[in-house]
Amino acid sequence: MEYIIEDTKTSSGTRDIPMTSEVAECFHRIIDKRKKVKVEPMIDGYSGFLYLDKNGMPMVALHWEKYFQHVVEKYNGIYKIQMPKKRWSDYQRLSNSELYRIQIYNFFYNF
Repeated sequence: MEYIIEDTKTSSGTRDIPMTSEVAECFHRIIDKRKKVKVEPMIDGYSGFLYLDKNGMPMVALHWEKYFQHVVEKYNGIYKIQMPKKRWSDYQRLSNSELYRIQIYNFFYNF
């Protein structure tokens, strides 16, 4: 697999997102707790990736899709209201009220 980091197509695709000290601390904890690698991976001049795969390379979308699929399968094995089998990107589009409704229902009906 080849790793490539590309610039956004237009300047409007680049976002400056303010980071609170709590978020920065969380990112530092993630890096501190991850498995130590002999050589920090560098891709197109970037390093310090939060999550690495078993080979010490940055995790890509395929990893997250698979992890989320396992989470959905486990959740559906426990709770009465089933989460639909979708891709991770589809769940990112669910509104907070939709996710809240699923959580509340499962809390009361699985008590």
